[in-house]
Amino acid sequence: MDTLTALAVIMKQPAEELMNRPPRGRNGPLMTNIMLGNIMVQALYQIAILLTIHLKGKSIFNVDPNANGTFILNTYVLCQIFTIFNVEKNVFQDIRKKKLFWGIIGIIIILQVLMVEVLDRFADTARLDWGRWGTSFALAAVAWPISWIVTCISELEAAIFSSSNWPKSEYGVK
Repeated sequence: MDTLTALAVIMKQPAEELMNRPPRGRNGPLMTNIMLGNIMVQALYQIAILLTIHLKGKSIFNVDPNANGTFILNTYVLCQIFTIFNVEKNVFQDIRKKKLFWGIIGIIIILQVLMVEVLDRFADTARLDWGRWGTSFALAAVAWPISWIVTCISELEAAIFSSSNWPKSEYGVK
């Protein structure tokens, strides 16, 4: 799954504004504060929901204890798909130009469905009903607006601090 995820992200043409920026140099930061904030918030969100499912899956989501591990795995995989959407800006713009991206997303989803529903004995998973699939999808989809909110807050903070005389960190605000 991680290999396909990486392919979905890297197999695109670089944005024009990215190509027009001057190089950062060898000592420049690899990640911006916005990236770091998104990574931290997404990790905390995913840890929180996966631990909640693990510890309280039966009482909160009415998950059969035999299917709880599969429910966790399914939610995790779907979270990774929405994380790809967080990385790929304007995911629905020019869909025809993003055939490879959408093809890889489709392959990940098809493989997940096959692993859970068809290869259940081979993969040691339990089949999930429509309600569990929908819950997994809904929990994973929450990652998308969370990322959007974190990005907006980070960009607003960067704009405020870059236009003032506040001291900047060693790597700059953004």
